[in-house]
Amino acid sequence: MISDRKTIQTEAERLHGIKYPGTLEDMIDYRLYLVYRDCGYVTEKVCKREYGISRRRLRIIFSLVHCEGITVSELARRAELDMAQTSRTIGTMMREGFLRRLSNPQNARFAQVVLTDKGRQLYNDILGRYRSINQSLLAPLDDQELLMLDYLLDKLRASAADLESRTAKASAALVDDQK
Repeated sequence: MISDRKTIQTEAERLHGIKYPGTLEDMIDYRLYLVYRDCGYVTEKVCKREYGISRRRLRIIFSLVHCEGITVSELARRAELDMAQTSRTIGTMMREGFLRRLSNPQNARFAQVVLTDKGRQLYNDILGRYRSINQSLLAPLDDQELLMLDYLLDKLRASAADLESRTAKASAALVDDQK
């Protein structure tokens, strides 16, 4: 449910809540989670009901369409999944006939993953439906808002990556100091 609390706040109060969050509902990561959850519910439902696949599998297929023949580790990186999840999902998708693994005789760790005809067909079938959902979710935004959303999402991801890097360095320094 979308909170109506925002409608009774002044712009200054809203800005203060964003800069200095005092409640869970003010936290940017929580608000982004709610968007992800709500949008994800729609796409997950369509993927499962109409195509019988999870969004994880969809990410793997979409990732492979544009860079077939990559290694499992590269696929995990591109699909933003951990290696264990990716390996398990690839195994299942191979048994179901969506993917094929091409072995590398020099080094088994560098086996390549490719889509089968069945995997490509699933991509072609689902792409139009997925675009339609995406367009419906973005319909309330005008072109300027879409560009601003795109810019802001990129900026937030960069900020999160920077924060993660600084946090990891600070944690490593703390461990070094304790030795």
